[in-house]
Amino acid sequence: PSDPRNIQVIKHFTKTIALGMKGRLDKNKLPTLYSLRGVMRQFYNTWERHYNLEIPLNVKRSMAPFIQGPLAQELGLKNIRQDQAFLTIENYVILQEQLWFRDHYDYVHEGCRIDNTNLLNTHCFSSARLQELCQAKFKDFVLLVGWTDGEPELRLKVRRRE
Repeated sequence: PSDPRNIQVIKHFTKTIALGMKGRLDKNKLPTLYSLRGVMRQFYNTWERHYNLEIPLNVKRSMAPFIQGPLAQELGLKNIRQDQAFLTIENYVILQEQLWFRDHYDYVHEGCRIDNTNLLNTHCFSSARLQELCQAKFKDFVLLVGWTDGEPELRLKVRRRE
């Protein structure tokens, strides 16, 4: 029987998924390493919730090196990422029109719609530094813990992407 808790089964399943996925960044229409790893993480979580069984951590952790190593070489998977797209004025106008004129969601409090507008305005019309923070991922932050005047203090340090 096929059980994803078995390392050989999950490797075969990963290869099958990779061959079935349609990639957008590769000229051969293969997925990238990052998209395949993301799909596999989604699979683990969905399978565990659905069957109420746990896939062993060593099986899950061994899949990233397998995808980046032997599977990438065998199938020719690329280690590329899509360029970041930024919000244009035209897109901003469409977002606001959707939020205020075509959004048929029944908000319990209209203040939620105003909050969403303020978040969009803050993101679009503030300094590049704030936009950089809004688009940051967990890898871009370092949490520093220290003591100031005998009190614990948490600081968030932002690392710039190279």
